[in-house]
Amino acid sequence: MKKAITADNESWILIKKAVQMQQKIDNTGYGNKLLLFGAGNHTIQLLKYMDFSQYEVNICDSYRNGEWNGFHIKKPDNKWFQWADKIIISSFEQQQELLSFTEKQGYAHKAVKLYDEADRVPFYIAEIEMNAEKMQDICLENEYGWIDPYSAWQYSGQGKWYEDHVEKDFFHTVTKNYYLRYIDSGMNVLDVGAGTGRLSVEVYKKGAEVTAVDTSVSMLNILKEKEPGIKTVIVDNEKLPFQENVFDRVVSCDAMIHFPNWRDFLREHLRVVRQGGFLIYNMYNDDHLMQISDKRFIRASYIAGGKNYYVTVSRKELEQFCEESGNVKLMEMIPYNFFSQTAYSYGILTRQEMFKLQEIYDSLCRNKIVAEVIEEFEKNIVAVKQENLTACNICVFRKI
Repeated sequence: MKKAITADNESWILIKKAVQMQQKIDNTGYGNKLLLFGAGNHTIQLLKYMDFSQYEVNICDSYRNGEWNGFHIKKPDNKWFQWADKIIISSFEQQQELLSFTEKQGYAHKAVKLYDEADRVPFYIAEIEMNAEKMQDICLENEYGWIDPYSAWQYSGQGKWYEDHVEKDFFHTVTKNYYLRYIDSGMNVLDVGAGTGRLSVEVYKKGAEVTAVDTSVSMLNILKEKEPGIKTVIVDNEKLPFQENVFDRVVSCDAMIHFPNWRDFLREHLRVVRQGGFLIYNMYNDDHLMQISDKRFIRASYIAGGKNYYVTVSRKELEQFCEESGNVKLMEMIPYNFFSQTAYSYGILTRQEMFKLQEIYDSLCRNKIVAEVIEEFEKNIVAVKQENLTACNICVFRKI
């Protein structure tokens, strides 16, 4: 590598791996016109340590547009393949898809895989070994997903970041209503992954006794400031420190979507809810997302803006879980958030365009008149249509 690098202890494995990647690129034949195909987040973490001064470089990606490190990332175009002397497939997760694409275009002979399975492992090791605060900084600054689903949430500034960045307007306009319809005064309710309390506080206002569970001390501290009457409990994994059959309802907003082991998560919630009680979650409907790709991780990455910490679940999988468990029934899957996660955006809008639409949509929800229209549309049209109308579903289970 030609440029000097100063790095902390957590970065040395990344640098070592970047050197190996650089050698792989430099030792590949052909000329100096280099096309980087598939500028995923894994790749960007490594490429910032690499030297392209000897190359003419273009970057394209099937899902990404915009600027990165002085380069303009564009959607694939046949002229870039004609122009390139060599094509570096620079996305591990999508490399088979990208190789197939170059083959169809007739340029597979130019393509070189940047990643192999062995290349990827040290990168994950480097992140796992980072302390929680450093890991959180990387996640926020580079929009990179969590490897350990718990450690990053221990960051001392997590509560403030969540309050400042996580959408609230659509939640208060639409989402909370699907939870609150199942809540009555006097109920004993557990909110799992409560965060800073946007759902807990609303449930508490209905006269329920609320216990809020989360892994983040800083987030629950903010919740307590909002409403001291809510009991808060810190946990360090999905195991709940409660007896069986304690709660009338278990609710969770934007928590189940982060756990690939959602079945274990759901079993634990079933354990603590009373017979006849309900469990209510928002989840991403995998049936709705099939048109994006036949690979689940690509579908999840698409709705997560390229991050790797969202989980998608199909109705069939939920029904199979209920059948295997024998003590729970899937009562309904309610579609919501039509304009942000509608079937009609896939195949028409790029991922970047879709998320730009979401930003606009969220800002519109701040207008009271617009919010009322959106609420009526969601309640009277979206919620009564087929569940795979949107990727977002409220899933309602009953313990039997």
